[in-house]
Amino acid sequence: MVSAERLKQAMEWKGYSQKDLAEETLLSEATISIYCNGKKPLSFRSACLIGEALHVNHLWLLGEDVSPKEELATIQDPDARRLVDFMHLHPEYKPLLMDCRMVDPEDIEYVRTFIERIKRR
Repeated sequence: MVSAERLKQAMEWKGYSQKDLAEETLLSEATISIYCNGKKPLSFRSACLIGEALHVNHLWLLGEDVSPKEELATIQDPDARRLVDFMHLHPEYKPLLMDCRMVDPEDIEYVRTFIERIKRR
């Protein structure tokens, strides 16, 4: 499993044992062991916690074809970082975001209201 190999590689780079990583991320040692042995793929949440602790890109830990360096961590705003993560995992939404740049604020509010109505169905 790609994520298990990358996790072990990143732990080696940082000089972390499974116990060290568990303490740093507040995940259990059993969970870290399961991920390291490839018995279960990393969850997105765990990849974010582990990536932060090991200073590697969490998307790289998940097996994405990106640099292992923690480039996304330079985005300080948590909402902006979540948006970048979302856009990377769901590129089909990119046209919507790009088109929003050409819409005036009243239209954006109209769309937001429309989406809220759909969510209440």
